[in-house]
Amino acid sequence: MTGMNLLYPAILLSAFSTILYHVVQKSTPQDVNPMISLCLSYLAAAAACMVLVPFFGKGEGLLVQLHKVNWTSFALGAAIFGIEAGYLFAYRAGGNLSTTNLLSSSLVVIALLVIGYFAYHDQITAVKVAGIGLCMVGIVLITK
Repeated sequence: MTGMNLLYPAILLSAFSTILYHVVQKSTPQDVNPMISLCLSYLAAAAACMVLVPFFGKGEGLLVQLHKVNWTSFALGAAIFGIEAGYLFAYRAGGNLSTTNLLSSSLVVIALLVIGYFAYHDQITAVKVAGIGLCMVGIVLITK
């Protein structure tokens, strides 16, 4: 299967998982220590990853794969922790399920457009600039 054949199923998996993620984060009990909750979540994710390792290893052993790991795995772990903790704390602080992700995602879209332009030479068109404007207007409207 080529990358394009996997694009839409991957997007659907991501969308479904994001919906589940936010519903579960919002449903996490207030009296549970947030770090214990996140730790158990990471253990569940690690277990799922370990089960799937043989399907993505290209026939190479675990040690060979581990030697290929670089700083990005650790940076991604830190980013994931920040996302998880940020949403958990936002929901505990009274964030709405219907708007918390929208606010965060709008800020992310704006930042990634700028980063994409300067770091990856992505094109910024008039339509994208209009989209940034709409995101900013949306942020103002949604926070009122």
